[in-house]
Amino acid sequence: MRKIIVLFSLLFVLLINGFSAVTYENGFVVFTFQSDGDVVYLAGNFNNWNSSALPMEKINGIWTVKLQLEPGTYQYKYVINGTDWKEDPKAPSYVDDGFGGKNGAFILTEDGKILPVENGVIDESSQKKATYEVNKNREDTIFVDEEGFVVLRYYNPEAEYVTIAGDFNGWDSEAAELYDMGDGWWEAILELEPGIYEYKFVVNGEEWITDPNAFAFVDDGFGGKNGVFEVVEQDGKLYVTVPGTSGKEEKKKELSLSPGLNVVDGKVYFVVKKEGVEAAYLAGSFNSWNPTDIKMSLENGYWVASLNLSPGTYEYKYVFIVAGNQVWQEDPNAPGYKPDGFGGKNGVFKLVNEDGKLSIEEVQETSGGLPVKGEYTFEHSFKYDSNKILTGSSVSHALYLEFVPNEEVDVSIKYSGANINYGIVDFKGQMYEFLAHYNKSVDLPMDGSKSGIILKVPLSDFNIYVGAGYSSAYLPYFVGFGYKNFAVYYADKYFDVLSKSIVGKIDFEIGIDLQTVFGYHIDSGKYYASIQASSTNWSINSSYNGEDMELNFTYSGVSLHTEYNLQYLTYVFGGELVIGDYYGVGVEYSKTTLLDKVAFYGKYYGDDVEFTLKTRIENISDIQNNLYFDIIGTVRF
Repeated sequence: MRKIIVLFSLLFVLLINGFSAVTYENGFVVFTFQSDGDVVYLAGNFNNWNSSALPMEKINGIWTVKLQLEPGTYQYKYVINGTDWKEDPKAPSYVDDGFGGKNGAFILTEDGKILPVENGVIDESSQKKATYEVNKNREDTIFVDEEGFVVLRYYNPEAEYVTIAGDFNGWDSEAAELYDMGDGWWEAILELEPGIYEYKFVVNGEEWITDPNAFAFVDDGFGGKNGVFEVVEQDGKLYVTVPGTSGKEEKKKELSLSPGLNVVDGKVYFVVKKEGVEAAYLAGSFNSWNPTDIKMSLENGYWVASLNLSPGTYEYKYVFIVAGNQVWQEDPNAPGYKPDGFGGKNGVFKLVNEDGKLSIEEVQETSGGLPVKGEYTFEHSFKYDSNKILTGSSVSHALYLEFVPNEEVDVSIKYSGANINYGIVDFKGQMYEFLAHYNKSVDLPMDGSKSGIILKVPLSDFNIYVGAGYSSAYLPYFVGFGYKNFAVYYADKYFDVLSKSIVGKIDFEIGIDLQTVFGYHIDSGKYYASIQASSTNWSINSSYNGEDMELNFTYSGVSLHTEYNLQYLTYVFGGELVIGDYYGVGVEYSKTTLLDKVAFYGKYYGDDVEFTLKTRIENISDIQNNLYFDIIGTVRF
């Protein structure tokens, strides 16, 4: 009788194993699979479909692995030799894998039974619910574009290539490669249906990275975290959001901030759509057209900036950073336009206050005018005379003109009277940039030869520079090489007329905009260094050339300036305070070898006009005979 029972027991086990390769033994779920592969891995929703995390052991020609699993519904596949994904021919049941194939599927009950999934449909009530950790410090790098694709952006300037793996592509680390946007940014474009998705970035095919800007995080089952987001559909449009919020927050933003200009809670919001750029800035008459003063943030696929403005008429443009270069562009959704003097247009609007509520009025587009802008400056100086009160001391005038017929040509000239101070011609083509300069050194990156020609040849992320200056006795020249935000130059009498030089330049962004220039003049043994750093409301510019040190600092309307000469021990120190939107006062003290000087001034800052009244004392020890009054003006057109 005992033999019969044992025989039936063995027969029962054989029948079970014959129909299913997934069993439950002593608290473990046992997976068995027959294959001629050199190595086999088990991947499933219990290990985020990692294709190399669970290697199986070959015992008597059968690949086997044991797992401790909580009761729930599971899907799985086998990965042969790390690349070939195979469904289990003896799985308890199957479900669609979303890629035209099938996953093995089963339900593990509380009492340790392995049950099939009925009708190939997962019962969501049997699934273990994930706990999501909302990312409150994220930046808006995930959005749905106009064509309905989900876009994810990732910043890693050290990466050679980046892919994205998630449950939308079977956690295949080679299935979806990100596009290199330049300047350290990478972009993934995915076509996804509504649902909840987990993912990681894979850097250089080896390092799995959690997205720091994910909407939320979830345990990845290996002591780390996966990024997670939900794609939802509302009113025929897709949105991305934190799982479980149904896109309500994103839809609210979309409705309240439309492309163009919006006034919300007393602020003016500037909203524009622009793909394939590293960064965006807002420039206009409200900030003296500073191209890097107001940085825009990326929110749900739109670049956004907000300002507190007083009633008045304003002009503006957007400045996009593309491959490290500034590209100025008018707002396609501006309330009105005005010629910018360069063959293009500025957005223009009028902000009005009606019954305590701000609103935007359209300003009609104006026409006419040449693609020319200019600046006229004058300075009249008077000396105090005890007999005549004031006598004329000096008069100077200067006119600066810039002609920009299109984006490829830029010609500028400055002269006073009949004398040309300097001239610059800049031609920008798709395959080169050619610049000729006369009587003015160009910022490349230090003062150098006053006249010469420069050729820049861009090759993808690389740039090649060649330049030659002018001298009757020798030929100043330089050659350079640049990669993304870094450049290095070798020069012979170009950056220093007495010496060969090696010069480097680095531009990068680490929460602030930072530029550093460093150089060594080989023959003279002199060093040069400069640092320029800026953020939303402050900036620092400093330089050292072996003899002179200079530092300029501004913060919220306060400016400080100092210079110091190491050879003669002379120095200059000054400060300026901006009062309101249009006025400023300042003082400057300078110590020369023989004299002590001091100056006081007041300024008016208009959109197109600056006016300064200055009082100078050229020798503090003899004020009566060294008192001057200056009238200085600038008119821009």
